[in-house]
Amino acid sequence: MSRRKTPSSRRRFIGKEFSSETGGETNLHIMLFANIHAKLKDRQIAPSSLPERDPFPYLTAFSILCRIESVPLMVLRFEGTDFSKRYPKSKMPADAATHFRGDLSLYRNWRRLILDAQLIAEPGLVDSDPWDTIIRVARICRGAAFSSRIHHVSSRLPTGTSPIAVKRLRAIEIDSNLSGQNKASFRQGLGALDALQVEGLAQRTGLLPERKVGTLPKPSDHRTRYPLAPRLTRVWEKMPAAVKPALVFAWRMAVLGEVFDLEDDPGILQFMSEGRARALTALRPENFGINRPSQDTYAIYLQQLGQFCLSIGGSGLPDRASAVDQEWVILRALAKQLKIFSPARVGNISAVSTPARRDGLAPRDLTPAWFSNKRASLAAEKRRAFESGCFVIDEMAEVYGQSIDVLPPNRTGLSRQRRQR
Repeated sequence: MSRRKTPSSRRRFIGKEFSSETGGETNLHIMLFANIHAKLKDRQIAPSSLPERDPFPYLTAFSILCRIESVPLMVLRFEGTDFSKRYPKSKMPADAATHFRGDLSLYRNWRRLILDAQLIAEPGLVDSDPWDTIIRVARICRGAAFSSRIHHVSSRLPTGTSPIAVKRLRAIEIDSNLSGQNKASFRQGLGALDALQVEGLAQRTGLLPERKVGTLPKPSDHRTRYPLAPRLTRVWEKMPAAVKPALVFAWRMAVLGEVFDLEDDPGILQFMSEGRARALTALRPENFGINRPSQDTYAIYLQQLGQFCLSIGGSGLPDRASAVDQEWVILRALAKQLKIFSPARVGNISAVSTPARRDGLAPRDLTPAWFSNKRASLAAEKRRAFESGCFVIDEMAEVYGQSIDVLPPNRTGLSRQRRQR
């Protein structure tokens, strides 16, 4: 067997990095694999926590690693995903291929033992793909059949989506486009992912979604894409049948327009409070790609909800927002959709919208001359807030371009002034 050459100018040692050029040692590091081997040997890792229920196969796997690397274990420094990248699951490095005589199944079994031991000893990301680590955890905790279900989730998510980013709304959207066995297996996979929330090892990896996805609505349920919040669901179950579609669609618009998040749980009176109802009134279904129901039907829905709230002691629907107010609400909603803006920066838009509304102007009515004149008329403190709002609007124009028609057609005409040194 050929020995892998280690550059003489620098060798990696367990717990330290030694340079023959300087004769010195750099910062100390954790002796991860040596520690894992010691914990296995001394049974500090309980055999019952190991899939093989016996430390011997894992100790043997580490011995093989030393033979492949041609160095003692304490010299090796593998941390985090280092080992999984050095020894990928789909292709054997030349040194390993020589040892296993090209048998990929033997290589994968050996690799699995190393990574399982690493994960149990130091819970965290050990595979280059986070989903591989989650599937590894599932197999260790509940067996191979259980872990295979999670593949049906990872394979249907957009490339690059990590386990921690799995959210209920996205799962519902994917589920709505599936049918038959594909839908069933996807739902089973989500159930398996949720079940891992009670497993201590899975929790310690820090890779699980923040919240359970939960049981998805039945395919026949017209609330499938945007399920009602729990408190609204209880109201929906008892309200007149004629008003039920109104609440379902208004909630969908509230989520799309970011008046509420899907995780929020408002009561019906909070949902239709004056400020929220005004924001809902300003939204337009067509701006979210919805042609049916129409804008007129949506307005009727909101009137129905207002009348329902009056019947249970609420204040009903506020006066209809003006066309100008609607435009400004839409612009703020579009700004919220851009992750480049913090809530504070979105709030800066009000420094522009307030004087514009007083002038009876929607965003698309504003010209560079209006911006310049308004800026000149403001005191220093208000001017700074006004300029901040202008810069947000200009940045939105950079992102959206001509794809939306609510922005000023010629931007604001203002530019950031660099401070003189």
